Amino acid sequence: MKPSSKAKGQRTTLGLCILLLLFSGAGAYTVFTILNEAKKAAFLADAIVPQAELSGSMLSALNKAQLANRTYATTLQQSYKEQGLNHLKTFDEYLAKAVDHSAVHPNLTVLKEILPNIKKAREDYGAQVRATDDNLIRRNQIIDQLNTNAPITLTALNNLTADQDRKMRKEISAGLAAERLEERRQKALMANELLVKINSIREISYKSQSQLKPELLGTTAPLFNEMDLIMQKLRPMLRDPVNLQQLDVVAQKIALYKEGVVELAQNLTASQAINQSRVAAGVELDSLLNRLDEKASERTFQYSNSSRSGLSLAAKLLIGALVILICGGLAATYFIIRSVNQSLKDKAV
Repeated sequence: MKPSSKAKGQRTTLGLCILLLLFSGAGAYTVFTILNEAKKAAFLADAIVPQAELSGSMLSALNKAQLANRTYATTLQQSYKEQGLNHLKTFDEYLAKAVDHSAVHPNLTVLKEILPNIKKAREDYGAQVRATDDNLIRRNQIIDQLNTNAPITLTALNNLTADQDRKMRKEISAGLAAERLEERRQKALMANELLVKINSIREISYKSQSQLKPELLGTTAPLFNEMDLIMQKLRPMLRDPVNLQQLDVVAQKIALYKEGVVELAQNLTASQAINQSRVAAGVELDSLLNRLDEKASERTFQYSNSSRSGLSLAAKLLIGALVILICGGLAATYFIIRSVNQSLKDKAV
């Protein structure tokens, strides 16, 4: 028994409804996917990208501050100190923006977790920067004291040496005994030897400062000891009150110079430890910021891949449903036309 035209029409209608439902489902999934990916894109633009920009800006400011502070520690030039402080001020401004950004977007869990560590690392780095500055300020004071005492010492020694030479020429002209002349010669030689040794100590001091090597200053200890022995030997030989006063000035300034050299060595040694601590604090802060930047990049990559996959699948489903709907529609049209033609034939018969 052949199905009636009515039954065929019902089947065709049912088939078309199924096709429409499939197409509607595919369309609904596509709309849902597009809306979901649009939401992800908005989060990416409003939360993740600004996080990456903030971490990048903080990294840039930190790197500039580290370079300026390292140069300041080496050259003692105030301009680099100011540069370092300005870059850290810029860093703090970006850090404050990052804190606000985290409050607005609490779902940025990595930012929320790392921020306290970044704050602590920033405090540690700032403490080492201040320690560096205190160390360098004291070093400048020590160097100023050395530079103040050295000319006075040299002047007194030059005067003492010149006075001994003048007196020796006068004694030679007077035809004094060889013993007196030899004694005068010895006094002149000792005064000159003091002059040579203090200049050697100054040279070592300059080299130590330029190379930041406190161990070089340790080589001055034997020279100071030798100078003390020379002055002890020279003092009883001097009879002129002026010469004794000159030697007193030399002894006093050399003692102060020795104290300054010892303190300079301590300062340079402390500077090495401070520099190491400052660099370590900077590395820790740099590591945290790089981690924050990497997490933002990873999340951006994940969102991009997710959006690409989701939209690709939705497009395939929609295209597939559209193809099925077109094919089904064509098939339904064929059967409807065939059914109508058959009905017309039956009526004609």
